[in-house]
Amino acid sequence: MRTEELAGCVVRCCRAGAALAALAALLGLGLWPARAEGFRNPPEGGATLGRAAINIAQDDDASTVARNPANLVLLPSAQVQVGANVIHSKVKFTSALSGVTDTTEDPWKLLPYAFASMPLNKNLALGLGVDVPFGQSTVWSKEGQFRYTAPTFAELRVFNINPALSAKLGDRLCVGLGADVYVSDIEIRQFLPWSQLAGPGAPDGLEKLTGSGVGLGGNAALTWLVTDGQRLALTYRSPVKVNYDGHFQVDNIPALMQRLVLPRADFSTSITFPSTIGLGYSCQPADKLKVEADVEWIEFSRYDSLALDAAGDNPLLHPAGDPTPPTAPATIPQDWKDAWTAGISAEYQCCPDWALRAGYQFIQSPVPDTTLAPTLPDDDRSVVSVGLGYQHGAHALDFAFLYSFFHKRTTTAQPVPPYNGTYDIASQILAASYTFAF
Repeated sequence: MRTEELAGCVVRCCRAGAALAALAALLGLGLWPARAEGFRNPPEGGATLGRAAINIAQDDDASTVARNPANLVLLPSAQVQVGANVIHSKVKFTSALSGVTDTTEDPWKLLPYAFASMPLNKNLALGLGVDVPFGQSTVWSKEGQFRYTAPTFAELRVFNINPALSAKLGDRLCVGLGADVYVSDIEIRQFLPWSQLAGPGAPDGLEKLTGSGVGLGGNAALTWLVTDGQRLALTYRSPVKVNYDGHFQVDNIPALMQRLVLPRADFSTSITFPSTIGLGYSCQPADKLKVEADVEWIEFSRYDSLALDAAGDNPLLHPAGDPTPPTAPATIPQDWKDAWTAGISAEYQCCPDWALRAGYQFIQSPVPDTTLAPTLPDDDRSVVSVGLGYQHGAHALDFAFLYSFFHKRTTTAQPVPPYNGTYDIASQILAASYTFAF
């Protein structure tokens, strides 16, 4: 092929517009929110979800390892808890350009978890948790309006292995320390309209990006037993950086492009998951009633950009107009902001074996209009929950239902025109957990 022909192909690759720039949308990393802000997942444990996760101070089963490890030493005996959150979440998008609508597919998600706690003596306790604090998936129709402008399949999974130690210092103060071991993987699939790059008649290509990595962080907590009926708790979880390594694959490469596009290249990126600080106060205004109010701060501003390196296939990652060299890794702005949550919850022991729970929480979205994308549509929301707990002897069953109230979010500030429009998000969660006390 002549030099000028090669140059022309490079230009077409680099200017393939939204079809290739959409990898930059991956970039929101392909998760839709079920209840949580950004790419955080719902709270763990049926009792916790029944109180809309407003139980930092009053968490009183083995799942407290994931919320407030200081409370482990307050549990009267060893416990094992298993359960899952069943999530139904859908997003309807209406384009500002054409008025055409599209809706996500595969709305059901299952997020399992397991926790264990064990007192060593009256002043020390151990805990261990395995859960999925970040990541789900989003699936758009392969034949819909995002076929060439956004990933039709994007999935991020983060499993947290969380050992913890809790100690009681005197009669009123409990402390907890833990480690967070994030084991994570991502997968993105994006169609390529080769006919726009190599001429009419070329079949569509498919880009597939996969990667995995491990990150390490820590957490700490304090619970102050102000009186027999009051608690004040402070929790902290550090940021965790995960470096991902894997492969970038492209199929159905037309002959014209085979000297420019590798069918398989190395891929790497990294994500720093946010640090969090939580403050909770609980009291017992009546013998059978517990009430709590919590606030939480999430440092999502760490997610200000995403660097993608696909080695020899880097030209496919650069959006049109990107001033950086096409062979260099692509850096995609995200510009997320720090977010807050606040809420109140109650639990009423209606009879010796049964407890009723309810909660409300306001959750602020960290995603600005300029980077809102089909891979991660998000908005501020209010959530309400109800729950039911049954405990008899060593056995406990907890059930909860949580509903998220979203406003329709419209953006015209996205620099990728096909992403401008109205995102209508609907989400509900069912949770069930079983706890056995030794």
